[in-house]
Amino acid sequence: MLLDAVLASPDLNWLTTDAEKVAWIDKECRSGQLGCVECKQICIQNALEFWRPIRQRREQWESQKEKLLDMLRESSKKAQHVAAVTMQLVRKAMGLDYGTSHE
Repeated sequence: MLLDAVLASPDLNWLTTDAEKVAWIDKECRSGQLGCVECKQICIQNALEFWRPIRQRREQWESQKEKLLDMLRESSKKAQHVAAVTMQLVRKAMGLDYGTSHE
């Protein structure tokens, strides 16, 4: 039963945040008063509500693509530098820093 899978899945618990609503859905589903289509519609509405602020944030960035790309480029440069320093330390620790003296 779909409801059992939704209620039992920890990954999907955020879909139905209101404990009263979950209890009502459980009761109505098990008694046959709430059909699968209605149950899925409730689930979809909860998912849409959950994703609304994320979609709104994405829409804000949609008009600032160049700023976002600049931020990504700058972050990429920083990450490349950190990775290069880390790899130098790794090579030295493993004795793979060819061309330098080993003590």
